[in-house]
Amino acid sequence: MERGKHRWQDTESTAILRLVLFGLLSAVASTGIIVAVACWSGETLSGKPSGILSQFPTLIWIVSQSLTMILPTLGFASLLYYCSGNVCIRQLGFLVAACLILCMPVVILLDSVVFGWTGERLFSDMVGRIVSGHLPTLQPFLSGGMVSAGVLIGLVGIGVPVLICCLSGLLLRRFASVTPTRSLAGLSGLYAFLLLAGWAFVSVDRQHAMASMQGRTISHPLYVFRVFSSGGTGTAAVPDSMNEQAPDSLRVSSYAARQQRLRIASAVLPASSDIPSDVLLVVIESFRPELIDQAVMPNLSQLTDRGIHCKFHFSGGNATNHGVFSLVSGLEPVWFDTQARFDPALNRWFRNLGYEIGFFAGADDWREFRMDGFIRPELFDVYHAKPRNGLASDRRATELAGRFLDRVDLTENEVRRPRLAFLYLYGTHATYQSYPMDQLDLPAADERYPFPYPKSMRSLVWNRYRNSARTVDRLLGTLLADDRVIAVTGDHGEAFLEDNTIGHGLRLSRYQNMTPAVFYGPDTPARVIGFPTMHADLLPTLISMVGATLTDPDATDGLSLLACSNSQLEQRVLITRNYLVPDYALIGSWTRDTKRPFAFRVAGSLKAGTITAFNAIDERGFQTTPSSPDEMSNAIRRWERQAYRWGESDPP
Repeated sequence: MERGKHRWQDTESTAILRLVLFGLLSAVASTGIIVAVACWSGETLSGKPSGILSQFPTLIWIVSQSLTMILPTLGFASLLYYCSGNVCIRQLGFLVAACLILCMPVVILLDSVVFGWTGERLFSDMVGRIVSGHLPTLQPFLSGGMVSAGVLIGLVGIGVPVLICCLSGLLLRRFASVTPTRSLAGLSGLYAFLLLAGWAFVSVDRQHAMASMQGRTISHPLYVFRVFSSGGTGTAAVPDSMNEQAPDSLRVSSYAARQQRLRIASAVLPASSDIPSDVLLVVIESFRPELIDQAVMPNLSQLTDRGIHCKFHFSGGNATNHGVFSLVSGLEPVWFDTQARFDPALNRWFRNLGYEIGFFAGADDWREFRMDGFIRPELFDVYHAKPRNGLASDRRATELAGRFLDRVDLTENEVRRPRLAFLYLYGTHATYQSYPMDQLDLPAADERYPFPYPKSMRSLVWNRYRNSARTVDRLLGTLLADDRVIAVTGDHGEAFLEDNTIGHGLRLSRYQNMTPAVFYGPDTPARVIGFPTMHADLLPTLISMVGATLTDPDATDGLSLLACSNSQLEQRVLITRNYLVPDYALIGSWTRDTKRPFAFRVAGSLKAGTITAFNAIDERGFQTTPSSPDEMSNAIRRWERQAYRWGESDPP
């Protein structure tokens, strides 16, 4: 009789009953979120076209996966309740188990957001790096759409657990008239049936089921919680692994010799030369090669017909810092963490030639991205960089660069010196701003588009991006004078879900690391280059275009594209860097062959004299198989010979 007087909610059976209810409702809520994300993306749960009825077994399988992930927590809590006599321990066990179960829908939701942006799971090293060190740097790029999406995610993340708690309490009151033991037995039977039904579905045709899961891993909790893993980028790059190998004396001495050559090298003009041409160097944010199109960027497109057009060009990296470093140093990004970052050769060598150098940008976030070593007021004769303010910033930077090159600041009697204007434009950075008159690609997403956006919206965002490039081209139009030496490129590329990511700095891939490069000069012959070129080529090319030479042309990693042959370009191996993960991609003539790997992933330090080989990747950055066993090692050896300036008789 005493036992019957206890509140029914306080018995062992009702506590476990409530956890089972939490588990069932949490699995249903998780499945509902997965279905909602799939519908929002305009896709099916498997990622392949199929009818509504054919999705029912997949729904059961998704519920089963959720119940499978919850089962260990339920089992531990039940064991604790029935084996421990300590009330505090049992209550603590119930609280922990309840929190873990209620968090499952929230984890599923956050994973879908993170995966839709980065192509990586919520529980991954890269996401940890973003959260721990890079979220503050993203603040200037927040948009109304991003904020709205964040608020919605927060409301759902809070509301779903609260709803589960309320529903479970309501159902428990319904069960008040039934003994907890009978209710627990019934719900446990339902739990077991749903769990086993999903696994039975998979066992009928395991190969087809696994292929279906691979088609859309975001729909399956077993992938979310890393029980299963899909094809990824390959072995993780850990910073400490770069220094595991002991550098030999040859590498150490070769690195020191290269440093010395960089310090000593200078640019010189022939004694009888006239005043060299002014130089306009334009860097366009997040610039994809496809934008050089007569219908999108007519001014720049016409310039490519009269100059050098690099159609297979690579930035120093997939983010601004490594890309711009390579531009101003003439070096590959392996030099970024060395003293070369604080002594940009572009400024030094053009000063050798008598140039005044001006910098004009639509933003001023150089320090946040470790770029103030080579972009700072002390390095320039004129420096204008203000906080980002949409298209007004780009318009102001363009006008100031034009006034600098037109010398409106000079008096009539002042001596004319050649000038180099470094212009940095942000219009093509997310959220891709454009003037109304340039919004010709329709339909296009408006400024409220969500981030991350689903595949169903990709074409809308792509059109918005093209419109922003049209505005950038309009701003550039007045600066592309025939008597100037001009170089136009991007700091890096931009992904629009082609490699399962949005934006840049997330993965080594064709879409993030490639960007166009165009060179024009009054006496420069037109040329289309189809071999891989890189940002380090820009500085020696500009030196050649103004009629100057380097006292040590081999001091830089780049080649003068005005003088180099196709054979030289075909034989070399170049390197481009990842931003969030400390790895690099080796690029060569094989990169153009679709039947061979796009690149080879490595990690290393030129200064430490170490290099670690990882794997071959395709153009999306995913691991692939080399064409031959020695292909990757041969590429590494070729790159090392170039980087250390070894002859054929030198090791390795």
